[in-house]
Amino acid sequence: MQTENASSAKREKQILSEMDSLESAIADLNSVMGEAQNRLDSVLRPVEDQPEKPTNSVEKNLVPFAENLRSFRYRVVNQSNSLRNMLDRLEL
Repeated sequence: MQTENASSAKREKQILSEMDSLESAIADLNSVMGEAQNRLDSVLRPVEDQPEKPTNSVEKNLVPFAENLRSFRYRVVNQSNSLRNMLDRLEL
């Protein structure tokens, strides 16, 4: 039983460490995207108003771990969309 608890605690510690690393990587990506936006501002067309995309209803009763993973996924998707938008607006 103790071995199982120790193993579970080790897995949990590793998962939390990886989640911290993922959060840091997302923050770095956000920073790089901001820098790119600023450096490319002179060759980007103005932002056109785009209608809000409807969001799908999501399960509300997730365990905290799943909520964190969903949050990370949304942040990565948001950055991907920002990059795609920036590339579409480049006037080269």
